[in-house]
Amino acid sequence: MVISQPVFEVRSSVARVKRHPLCPLMLEHLRQADAFYTDLPAGASLPQTRGAYDAMSLHFSGERPTNVIVSDVVIARPVTAVAGGLPLVVRIYQVEAGSQKHSMAGSGALLYFHGGGFALGNLESHDTIVADLCAQTRVPVIAVDYARVPEFAFPAALEDALTAWQWLLQNAESLGADAARLVVGGDSCGATLASNIAHWSSVQVDVVQPIGQLLIYPVLGVDFETQSYIENAEAPNLTRSDMIGCWDMYLPEDIRARYAETVVPNRAVVTEHIAPAAILTAAHDPVCDDGSVYAAHLGRAGIATAYRCDEDLPHGHLRARRTVPSASAAFHWVCAAANCMMDRDVVARST
Repeated sequence: MVISQPVFEVRSSVARVKRHPLCPLMLEHLRQADAFYTDLPAGASLPQTRGAYDAMSLHFSGERPTNVIVSDVVIARPVTAVAGGLPLVVRIYQVEAGSQKHSMAGSGALLYFHGGGFALGNLESHDTIVADLCAQTRVPVIAVDYARVPEFAFPAALEDALTAWQWLLQNAESLGADAARLVVGGDSCGATLASNIAHWSSVQVDVVQPIGQLLIYPVLGVDFETQSYIENAEAPNLTRSDMIGCWDMYLPEDIRARYAETVVPNRAVVTEHIAPAAILTAAHDPVCDDGSVYAAHLGRAGIATAYRCDEDLPHGHLRARRTVPSASAAFHWVCAAANCMMDRDVVARST
């Protein structure tokens, strides 16, 4: 398996990648995933859908790497937050001291937000994904159990993301991390929250900014008429109607225009101070064009991105990283990109 290395460039546009057929191993992965939803009734309730999603996630989890140690930490939410007064849990993954892959003191760290359409997913659904990220990058990775809709309406998840970011800035040293080398990342709707942190911090005064954005098949726009949304309207793992429903639940249309420039990265104002981004997309994915649009959006402000689109992968392919070679290659590219962004000189040399 050949792993391509991320290249950071200031991009005015991104060439479209032609979709190739999904390989037999990916088709088998999708068949197993679909089996968890076949018994759901029409119009299944959110608890039923969450149950199927959690069971599917557990099915593909596997074991954590043996050299990764994990601990949960409870942090306080601001009393003024939507979920104020309730605890916010973050899960810290670190490579065990003494391991051959033990990270060095003063390395970076990654703050990670799971996907799930703002309503699904949790620390358990993405546990071994995050553990593998830690094992491969050899830096602490902190996963955030942010508030989900509909129990907690917007901006609860965004408030949690910013609370977790500020907590990490205050505690980076105790994790052996350099606060100037922190990356924010996530998959799907989790990437939305990661990008929100980058945008927010880029316009604040005297606030440490992330050194990079790690965006995995990211949800970054609310334009449902892009070519990828039309071509992949009925794609596996995520459909166009699924994604419209996710945005409607998270940021209803009656408030969307008011908050779009804050919450929707492809509509947000980009300053020259925002962090570089590594963007991984998949050709069999309705939100594929979200990533290419964002790369060009950053490029217009002179911000470098590393961009990759896999022609034979669907949304959610991180769960196939241990069984499908193309998904594994994409995952290793993500890990390499994270490490590149934590090394300022690597990104500078690439631009």
